[in-house]
Amino acid sequence: MPTTPQTPRRPARPGRRMALVVVGVMLMSLATAATAQTAVGVPVTMNVGSVGTRSLTVTNFTGTEALTELPLVSGAPTNYRATVTDLDYLIDRDFDVVAEMGNLYPVTSTGDDPLAVDANSDDIIASGDVTLGLFQGLTATDVLADIQPTYLLSLATGLDCTTLLTATIGGLGLPALDVTNLLAALTDLCTAFDAAVTAGDPATELLGGLIEDLDLTGLIDEALGLVDGLTGTEPFTNPSYLGLGAADADATGAPAATMLTLMSADAPTDLAALTDLIAAINAQLTDLTGLDATDVIPADDIIQGLVNSGSATTAALGNEIAGLGNTLAQEAILNDLLDIVNGAIDLSVLDNLFGVYTAFPRITATAPNDTPAGAYAGTHTITLISQ
Repeated sequence: MPTTPQTPRRPARPGRRMALVVVGVMLMSLATAATAQTAVGVPVTMNVGSVGTRSLTVTNFTGTEALTELPLVSGAPTNYRATVTDLDYLIDRDFDVVAEMGNLYPVTSTGDDPLAVDANSDDIIASGDVTLGLFQGLTATDVLADIQPTYLLSLATGLDCTTLLTATIGGLGLPALDVTNLLAALTDLCTAFDAAVTAGDPATELLGGLIEDLDLTGLIDEALGLVDGLTGTEPFTNPSYLGLGAADADATGAPAATMLTLMSADAPTDLAALTDLIAAINAQLTDLTGLDATDVIPADDIIQGLVNSGSATTAALGNEIAGLGNTLAQEAILNDLLDIVNGAIDLSVLDNLFGVYTAFPRITATAPNDTPAGAYAGTHTITLISQ
């Protein structure tokens, strides 16, 4: 996924909603010169939230589990993941994921729960001694478009329904009794089919029949304007006073906390510029044309879609096919009676995109040389901001 340098932005914009997603308690253990440095993990308080159709989660670096501890050793980087999952992307809705950091204060409690710190101690590790970078570039995965294929009820010229389906059923190799029962049902089935064709029903109302295999991962950055927020390593110059820093006397009148952007999505203002994305979607739709209907959507889904159709004639056809009770015959009949015909789509399909976008932050706290030995804890906050 290409990365584009971008100046980190302040997130406060009119009309943008914010969801505080993770407040992490970070603990650093400093040792005297006579002993090795160690890191002690403490629980991370996670308040998982979402903004609209987007949600943010923070996990360990491998992505295998939610972040439950974030131990630090002075000068050593610690990696984690921040992931946005979008269930219904709208082309004009931007988002940012930002991070802020509090000072690290001396720990005064003897156990991990509850954690207590001296928020007014003179011996702190300032947020400016904590830096954030990205271990690797931003990734977008599983970016898919749910696009409804169009089905046409039709037969090849010169054929009639009964003749075609009689030959089809006879060629399936079914037991004789099954063939007899299926052939007996063809009269009503073909009557329903002819009625639907006469009514001009295209049979597009196939509920639950969305395709989920149009993979747009390689093109989605064009539509989203998805970029890394950080282009290097930057310090948290001004501390946040959320979490453990709430009791710090310096919080009153303090400047706004430094917010470093982990990832951003700035949708283009010129939607007509998304020609490559639309062309890719249309090319994949074209590839569907000519496939058997049941190669694209399972027979049960197609039948249910027909049955639930708002057209009485289409619903009647669906009921007749459902009543056959033989999956092999149902699939063969659907493939005989339905052709996939897809016209070109436009930008409206981008209302049906979903995907997963992941940043890989690397955080490093470096204690000044004169910092007294001991355990220090602070709060690291990740926030999703979305229109």
